[in-house]
Amino acid sequence: MRGFFRRAVPIKEGSEHWSGFRGKIGSWTLSSALRSLESLVLGPYKGRFLDEVFSRIDRGDEVVLDLGAGSGYFSLQIARRLMHGRVICLDQSDVMLRRLKQRARTAGLSRIISIVRCNASCIGLKSGSVDLVISSFLLHELIDPPAALAEVARVLRAGGSVVATDFRNTVITRRMLSHHSKEVHGPFTVSELSAALDQAGLDEVNVRSIWHYILATAKR
Repeated sequence: MRGFFRRAVPIKEGSEHWSGFRGKIGSWTLSSALRSLESLVLGPYKGRFLDEVFSRIDRGDEVVLDLGAGSGYFSLQIARRLMHGRVICLDQSDVMLRRLKQRARTAGLSRIISIVRCNASCIGLKSGSVDLVISSFLLHELIDPPAALAEVARVLRAGGSVVATDFRNTVITRRMLSHHSKEVHGPFTVSELSAALDQAGLDEVNVRSIWHYILATAKR
């Protein structure tokens, strides 16, 4: 992993929302079959998200950055598609990353999965070192999503892609996320996320709604 980083990775405390006992419950729930029940109420995002991701993995040696990887719900599925590539799993929660490390070992994917604990606004990877960045329900938890997206644009190689999904700003999602700190961004409108990706310097921005979710793609 040394060759991927431009400097020491800054480590900050994980958010209270994903730490301690609550984090342990969350790390299990987010990697369990129960998560699929969300789609029945909020929209069938998973299949469309993975379709976009897998359409951008064709060589099998890609470097994929999972921004806010949690306990590896998508990371492990992507790792199985890579023969000689790598999935760099970034999160701030020790609890989530321990669960991810355990799951990767059980699945025999430890050589493909790299785990990094740091802040999404200061990733620490070398510029132009990543082929694909994915983000699943992270941006709404950030205080400064534009700073994270600027880092995404920096670490992507020329021609690299971003695939992101998050909560769309609706009555239901606002109520779902009402327990979050008032400092974080919260759910997005389509126009908000489109503007943020544009401002990060990304091209071919396409943001669309799927019921109460948003699915976004862009290129460097």
